[in-house]
Amino acid sequence: MAKYRKLPVLVDAYKTEVDIKVTTVEGNHVLCPAGCYVVTDMKGFQYPCDAEIFESIHELVQDV
Repeated sequence: MAKYRKLPVLVDAYKTEVDIKVTTVEGNHVLCPAGCYVVTDMKGFQYPCDAEIFESIHELVQDV
């Protein structure tokens, strides 16, 4: 069996301070609780990501 490494991909993201709803690629409005990240991928689609998971797989490369 072969082993694969996930390619590095840059995403835009911000950590929420209050509960918000985001519209996903499927058109669903998903609740993103305070403290989670809203991630915008390379195609411009947004999705919520739990802070613990996000911080374990992403590192900050530029703070704007």
